[in-house]
Amino acid sequence: MKEFLTSLLVFLFSSLAYADEVAKTTADKVLERADKVGGFIETSLTQLTQKLGTTMDYLWPRLVKQQIAYGVADITIAFAALFIGALIIILLTAVSKTTKEDDDKVTCYMLATATSVVCILVCAYFLYYGIIHLIAPETQAFQDLLDTLHSCH
Repeated sequence: MKEFLTSLLVFLFSSLAYADEVAKTTADKVLERADKVGGFIETSLTQLTQKLGTTMDYLWPRLVKQQIAYGVADITIAFAALFIGALIIILLTAVSKTTKEDDDKVTCYMLATATSVVCILVCAYFLYYGIIHLIAPETQAFQDLLDTLHSCH
């Protein structure tokens, strides 16, 4: 049982490291794309600020802070999912120790495995987007700005 939990924890942490690497690679690609766009950011911001009747100096910092808040929220959700998943796995393991029938033990282990998979997927999803928002909030703000401009047309 101890080996199973150890291997499960090793698997969870290796999955998180992989998600972090993917997020960094994606962030680098997005930053390269934003660098190629060049002056389009300023033009887009000017168009949006004219439509909203505000100034670019006021709008841009708020958009960037909003992306940082999204990143913090996504990472918080990822760790909450990881914590809840770990609690469920611990409870299922405790239940499997108290049962005497093999079928119940197998069911507990299957539920623990399914919980691990779902937890890893949810955690990876939210960590990916949370890290992207924290690494490059300007790029994500720019992407939201482009989405807003395209929806206005």
